[in-house]
Amino acid sequence: MTMTNGVARDRRLARRQLTRFNPFDRCLHLAYDESSDYVRCYTNECVEETEKHMEKLNNAATVLKEMNTVRQIRQYRPEPVGQEMVDALLEAARWTGSSRNTQPWHFLVVTDAGLLKDLSQLRTSINWLADAALGIAIVLDGGDATQEAYDEGRVTERVMIAAHLLGLGSGVAWFLGAENEAEAKRLLGIPADRTAHSIIAVGHPITSKDPRPNPVRGGRKPMSEIVSHNRMGNGAE
Repeated sequence: MTMTNGVARDRRLARRQLTRFNPFDRCLHLAYDESSDYVRCYTNECVEETEKHMEKLNNAATVLKEMNTVRQIRQYRPEPVGQEMVDALLEAARWTGSSRNTQPWHFLVVTDAGLLKDLSQLRTSINWLADAALGIAIVLDGGDATQEAYDEGRVTERVMIAAHLLGLGSGVAWFLGAENEAEAKRLLGIPADRTAHSIIAVGHPITSKDPRPNPVRGGRKPMSEIVSHNRMGNGAE
């Protein structure tokens, strides 16, 4: 089949776009198909998807930059968090990956100021929890401790990143110790056979500065100190 000048032009456009950005296998297949009809039918769609992909890449760069600015927040303004934002955080938590997709969690949203204050008094170093608009306690099924610890870390970080992207602040308050965890479960009505290590405080941040008398120094180690290639201790070639 002989291609018309218009189809040939569309095909060249598709090839330039797809060779440059390599966005979607389906588009690649269709754009390079020998049938001019396929090219005519799908070229515009491919270009549109390419542009969407590039927009996502630009957004991804912004998101990655924002992820690097997530901090533990311990000082909050006395303002409520809208239900839509809370729902967005819970949706982010719900879609977090877990070992063998067991999803071993229940998310307990705590908005009662009295309960937050009681929980904050379990340990002196988490007294800032009382000032948060709400907390999301992560209740685990009480199964394999190693797997659940891994999954708890994943979902905690996911919620904190989501909160930051929404313009909120968050911080993890650990109950620490069997006695404190048992008391936290009693306060929150959590069954004894479940596990509850922590609660994620959420609210409108005042600052990321640690108000406690013994704050930890910030910053990160240099890449050269924490990254090796192929074998431990090998630097980049």
